[in-house]
Amino acid sequence: MPLGPASLRKLASAQPELRQLFEAVAEGVDRGECPGVKDITILCGFRGEKEQNEAFDNGTSKLRWPNSKHNSLPSRAVDAAPYPIDWTDTKAFDALRRYVLEVADRLGVRLRIIDWDWPHYELAAERLPR
Repeated sequence: MPLGPASLRKLASAQPELRQLFEAVAEGVDRGECPGVKDITILCGFRGEKEQNEAFDNGTSKLRWPNSKHNSLPSRAVDAAPYPIDWTDTKAFDALRRYVLEVADRLGVRLRIIDWDWPHYELAAERLPR
């Protein structure tokens, strides 16, 4: 199924390249192009000061406001996960990560990923040539 209303609202706060990328990823997942992942959810796009500092305090971010790529509007980062979310299913997170990178390559979107942060995808400094 394509992204639901809550995911679309969160994705709307991200840079256009990230919106395009994750809409394409959701469509591909819906077509069965990402084995092991039935659906995705967007957990976060933009995070305000309160949300960013809470993420830092609870250990889901290593950065305080305003140092995260989530802290600009539109954001330069999106958190996405296989749905339904099972944080122990590293195979599903790995499959989604590999598929996101494949679609990003096709679209010419340069991403930076962080090994310890499975759901986090952020725009790299520049776009790949098409």
